[in-house]
Order: sequence, then C-alpha cells, then structure tokens
Amino acid sequence: DVHVWHLAGAGTRAPEVAESSRRALDTLLCAYAGLACAPPIERGPQGKPFAPMLPDLHFNLSHAGADVLLAFARVEPVGVDLERVDRRVEVEAIAERHFAPAEAAALARLAPGRRREAFLDLWTRKEAVLKAVGAGLSYGLQRVEFAVDAQGSAGGQDSHSREAPVAIR
Repeated sequence: DVHVWHLAGAGTRAPEVAESSRRALDTLLCAYAGLACAPPIERGPQGKPFAPMLPDLHFNLSHAGADVLLAFARVEPVGVDLERVDRRVEVEAIAERHFAPAEAAALARLAPGRRREAFLDLWTRKEAVLKAVGAGLSYGLQRVEFAVDAQGSAGGQDSHSREAPVAIR
C-alpha cells in the first residue's frame, strides 16, 4: 500500500511551505512509526530523504506553490511529484531535449490543447520514478520512458495490473 497525503494551502512563501511540509512529515513519520517524536532524517547521495531508524518505512515529498504531497510505503521505495498546472513551460522544446524520442513524438502528435496537460502528467510520472529509485533529475528524464497512447496518457492506467509500461535505462 502507498499512502499519499495532500497538504493544501501550506503557505504563501517558500519558507512557510517548507516549514509546513516538514511539520507534516514529522507528524506523519511519528504516526507511521508509532514514535513520540520524529526520527532524524538524512539524505541519500542524490538528496532523497530517509530515516535511518526506520529502514522499512519509505517516504517522499514534493511541493508546488502552496501545495505539498507526502507519500509513504512500507515495502517498496516511493516517489511523488507535484507540478502546478498553470506553470509556464515550453512543452515541445523540453520534451525534445529531455524526454525519450518516442515520448516527444507522441506529445507532438497531440492536439495543441492536450499537449500541455499530457506533458505535465508525463513529467510528474518521470520525476516520481526518479525520486523513488533515489536518482536525481541529472540521471536523465529520457532514461525513464513511458508508453504514451494516442490520447497522451502515459502508462500505468490499468489499476489492476502490477506492471506499469515504463522502462528505466
């Protein structure tokens, strides 16, 4: 099981959001671990947070604007990403440069009105995978490749399947 928590309205400035997300993380770590206070958190080589005292509890967080997502899992590493839908982004240029060729081509075939949403969906999936495996963006978004259908939906749509159509190179 993966539990995802959404903290809306975490603040109006970056320091407030960071403080709110840290308090929420500490509270949830205490609850999941059955501890009275939050355990120390360290960071892996690429910056992924972990609690050495809780080797079987995996967690990750992301924030965008005033929103924060926190994810927790007991068995497998977990990653989560959150992006603002009103974020200004050069979809075609970024996809061509940072996505796998098949993904960029799939996005280019979409109607212009669908491209941005599909791009952000794909971006968040890719970043969440990289965060789950403990790799940073420098590992390369193009090395995490999703199957993208004709409507722009990235793999993993079948909730009954344990295998998502994603390749990590």
